[in-house]
Amino acid sequence: MQTLKTFGLAAALTVLAASGASAQTGTLFCFPAANPGDPSGATAQISATSSNINTKYLDVEGAGSGSFATFGVADFTGNFVPDANGNPTTLASVGPNITVGLGDQPFDSTAPGALDFYLSDSTAPLSSLKYDTSAAGALNGGLGNQLSNLYFLGATNYLSTPASPGALPGQSLGFSFNLLPAEQSLLASELSTGGNIRLVVAADTRTPGVVGSFAGSGGGSAGNYPSLTLTAIPAAVPEASTTVSLGLLLALGLGGLAVARRRKAQA
Repeated sequence: MQTLKTFGLAAALTVLAASGASAQTGTLFCFPAANPGDPSGATAQISATSSNINTKYLDVEGAGSGSFATFGVADFTGNFVPDANGNPTTLASVGPNITVGLGDQPFDSTAPGALDFYLSDSTAPLSSLKYDTSAAGALNGGLGNQLSNLYFLGATNYLSTPASPGALPGQSLGFSFNLLPAEQSLLASELSTGGNIRLVVAADTRTPGVVGSFAGSGGGSAGNYPSLTLTAIPAAVPEASTTVSLGLLLALGLGGLAVARRRKAQA
């Protein structure tokens, strides 16, 4: 009976660990917000003097552009893996990689250079953000200290060159990054609750002359809105039959142990 008890628990726990939904890879798009000032599902082009929300273009310009220097923000919301009722599914984590999609919109001032990508848990209204021209802002492309808990995804080269005014939109660009555990935790938490995921794109200080222009939520199209592609890993939930089996095996194992003790006592 001791053997039965040990085998029963091991088998039940193995089934329990194997149950739960499969990992799913999908894409969130930054569609236009319902209201111009709504921070959810919106993009913003942030300069030293203004915070333009839901604009046609999302420009990112280095300090070399002087008063035209800007960084870009895109807020994402949505149920990445909705349950049967359309509510967010609780996630255990997300996969170790993320791809940021941006619709390239080169114009006559476009210039190649390096761009820095961040995630942030900041809930500050987009309208309150400004390009920081202080010493603090000079260290991170104008972000300064106004966005809480910046998670640096990485820097990548933007290679587009100037295009004639009125030229057709460029291609959709994909920038892929590895995620650290803290970034995975942030994404899983926000996706599990239908919260806000804030993406920030700034000019890398090593290339102050970079000028990138991308489609904003006010002028994108189905495949050109800013996007995030990642893999969601739902939390394991025991199935009803698995729970019953586990309880039954526990009862059998403990019952067998009691019988063994009684027989030993009688001997």
